[in-house]
Amino acid sequence: MWIANGWKEYEVIDTSCGEKLERWGKYLLVRPDPQVIWDTPKTEPGWRKMNAHYHRSSKGGGEWEFFDLPKTWKIHYGELAFHLQPFQFKHTGLFPEQAVNWDWFILLVAKTGMRFSEALAITPGDFDFARQTLSVSKTWDYKGNGGFLPTKNKSSVRKIQIDWQIVVKFSELTKRLPEDKPIFVGKSKIYNSTVNDALTRHCKKCGISEISIHGLRHTHASLLLFAGVSIASVARRLGHASMTTTQKTYLHIIQELENKDVDLVMRTLSGL
Repeated sequence: MWIANGWKEYEVIDTSCGEKLERWGKYLLVRPDPQVIWDTPKTEPGWRKMNAHYHRSSKGGGEWEFFDLPKTWKIHYGELAFHLQPFQFKHTGLFPEQAVNWDWFILLVAKTGMRFSEALAITPGDFDFARQTLSVSKTWDYKGNGGFLPTKNKSSVRKIQIDWQIVVKFSELTKRLPEDKPIFVGKSKIYNSTVNDALTRHCKKCGISEISIHGLRHTHASLLLFAGVSIASVARRLGHASMTTTQKTYLHIIQELENKDVDLVMRTLSGL
């Protein structure tokens, strides 16, 4: 993962005794963190002025204790706005450490057409920058307990050609990361809704129709088909089990292209 250093309205102020004191906008929250194993004095004034405190139960789970916190509030990351609220299991609906990841994740899916689980499983070792290829050979178990899983089918194991923009960006971003560790997965559980929310905000900012991260895969394929790339090549790039799957999924586009072909045929014949 990469450092999300663009935050102005979020920060970890202090940590001690298995807990962290965080600032989310103008509100102070105390939440448990198993990585905080040190017992240091809580001299930071925020410990005594918290707006909410999540208490972990010895039986599992826990509950929030509220002092002065609205049901929802908003913070910003760059030009993106996030609406927060405290949920069960200590979360607020946002994972600040992952914010920068999703920008690059969205770009990579848009440029490759990978499935969500395939993109999550990508490691630095999967890139071959010299040959401008990206190997897809596994998926990430984001619905379960994490870890690598096999691809959806045998055809999903493939090499995707990547453009020079991806080569330049990711060769720099991944050069200090472990070769065999997924670059988009941290210690927090991944939810596709988190990425979809980030993508929705980008769409709104650009004034375009909102799509999901899976819809971005369809957009990738549609652009290739309209550009004249063959169905066989698109099927291989997407990792479809057969061209039939591609044809059924993008039938509306194929029909539109066929109508253009009819016009082209008529114009050609009229010139004979």
